[in-house]
Amino acid sequence: MMIRGIIIGTFCALLPLNLALADGDKAKMGKAVQMSTSTTRNVVEDKNLDEGHLKEDYDKDAKKKLVFNGTFRYLYGQGRMEGKLLGRPIKEKIILPTWRTRLYATYKPDEHWSVVGAIEDNRVLNDHTMDDTVHWHRGYVEGIYPKTKILAGRFGYKLARGNLMDTSADGVRLRFGEAEKNVTIFGGRILSEEDRREGYILNAYNVWDNKIITEAAYLQFKNRANPKRKWSEQKILSGTIGYRFAPDVFLTTEFIRSKGKDRDREVEAQSGYVVNFNCGDYDYTKKGSNRLRLRYYHQPQSSIIVHTMNGYPGFFDVADQHLGIRGWGLCWDYVLTKGVLLTLEGYDLKNLYNTAFADDFRERIIGGSITFAF
Repeated sequence: MMIRGIIIGTFCALLPLNLALADGDKAKMGKAVQMSTSTTRNVVEDKNLDEGHLKEDYDKDAKKKLVFNGTFRYLYGQGRMEGKLLGRPIKEKIILPTWRTRLYATYKPDEHWSVVGAIEDNRVLNDHTMDDTVHWHRGYVEGIYPKTKILAGRFGYKLARGNLMDTSADGVRLRFGEAEKNVTIFGGRILSEEDRREGYILNAYNVWDNKIITEAAYLQFKNRANPKRKWSEQKILSGTIGYRFAPDVFLTTEFIRSKGKDRDREVEAQSGYVVNFNCGDYDYTKKGSNRLRLRYYHQPQSSIIVHTMNGYPGFFDVADQHLGIRGWGLCWDYVLTKGVLLTLEGYDLKNLYNTAFADDFRERIIGGSITFAF
């Protein structure tokens, strides 16, 4: 995937500079390289192709007991990374094409319950050392009642309007209420291997008079088994206010306060925000349906558990510098014909803070993908 190649390519570009640094600075750089290799194995999902769309668009016939669907996606991405480490410039350009396959099976024993399983395969076409070959992607049960929704197992969890979290989760998620007014509770774990973290999420959402959008969330995750790993603990408080101009046209601002521990070292509380404008929505079965999203990010590093964008905020955390991010992201989805989705996107991000070690960081990413769904 585009993100993974950018991470590895960026830090490969830093290695020649590492040879000229003093021993203490080499240690810092070594941590950056270690961070990059551990993170790439977890950041493997397309952040803009919403899994829910596939289920909603192709799974409308409640009479079917067993449903098969999936996606095949070609993505091309190009990234430019630059900045200064100890006053010395770094610069790198990455080009990365990928092919991803996801296959789903859904069994419905009755009108309320579903059992969902999925496998995934990711291929990096110009560097097969980064391939993430066939693996178990989803496995959960889902119960839907008028006032309650239940998820248990391994499922996707995305906080959609900001940039806090988008990843696979193992656990239980309960939603009480209706689509426009609800409370959600999650308990379980995220990520994998040595970066596995346990925690919980509390979330309340309400739309007033079909216009005013409000949401509050608290997230807390901790790596109890390996506290010396990257971002071993994070605590995030989020509050969102917005206005809905039409059913699929809205503007929101998410205010964030976050703190945590990075490799078991305390990181002080910092504030940030994300502004999100959404216009339209797409349906795989409807030719011409489309969605445009424009976002402005102003986030401290501790507020990003697993980013929701196709940019890579981890670049701004080189050698545990916690530079944070500020900048723009634009994404457009368009259904060319039934089952074929075109996505175009771009990001221009800079560091939120400077340190004595790192400053003037910037990443510019452009990309596009074609997704075939059935």
